[in-house]
Amino acid sequence: MAQLLEAGADPDVQDGESGWWVWAVLPAVAAVATHRLRQTTAALQRVAVVVAVCCRTSLHRALYLGNLRAAAVLLGVGAAMDVADPRGRLPLDLVSWQLARAPAAPAAVAGSSDDLQQRSAVWGWGSGSNYALGTGDTQLYAAPVRLEPLMQQQPQPTMRVVAAAKFHSAAIDSEGRLWTWGWGRGGRTGHADCRLHSGESAQIMPRPLAGLGKRQVVAVALAKHHTLAATSAGELYSW
Repeated sequence: MAQLLEAGADPDVQDGESGWWVWAVLPAVAAVATHRLRQTTAALQRVAVVVAVCCRTSLHRALYLGNLRAAAVLLGVGAAMDVADPRGRLPLDLVSWQLARAPAAPAAVAGSSDDLQQRSAVWGWGSGSNYALGTGDTQLYAAPVRLEPLMQQQPQPTMRVVAAAKFHSAAIDSEGRLWTWGWGRGGRTGHADCRLHSGESAQIMPRPLAGLGKRQVVAVALAKHHTLAATSAGELYSW
């Protein structure tokens, strides 16, 4: 993408009314080929490069797909933020579109217990497979849902940091406790006695990690098969 932009591709180009594909950047591809790979110029001129979908700009597409790295490159070359798609949506509108559709939580009186609950709640959405949402089920949620298992804890924890991966998720509360949940095969959740569910080891709802004792966790990172946590004492733990 960077090569195309350097060669003069327009980051704000939109496809026409006739369909999904944009062919307007072929001259840019040819320019790159002529400069770097002369012997393959003819072949590259036959390649169609998709830079927008359904009358959207490249920035629309990058933000819609959550590709923040591509969005940063496009913004760095001056991609327009005020170009609307046929439905009148700007690039940033596609980032918050699904959240905007979620029902708003009822107003709460400042300082009340309901106010505290709303400010400290954890919300999740998407695929619940692998129990990674922490809702206790594997349903697909198209809009944000509050993790009620956390709300039912006494006292209710106030979460400060959340992290998510394919098979498990984690959160750090205001006391530095680390909570994890999800599919625990291989030990990724850190709970040695994960409940067996459907024949597999799974922590289907958020649970504080006992293995770190009273250490205060300040940062957590999750990958597909492992977890890293840093403590206030500068220690790094992995499992």
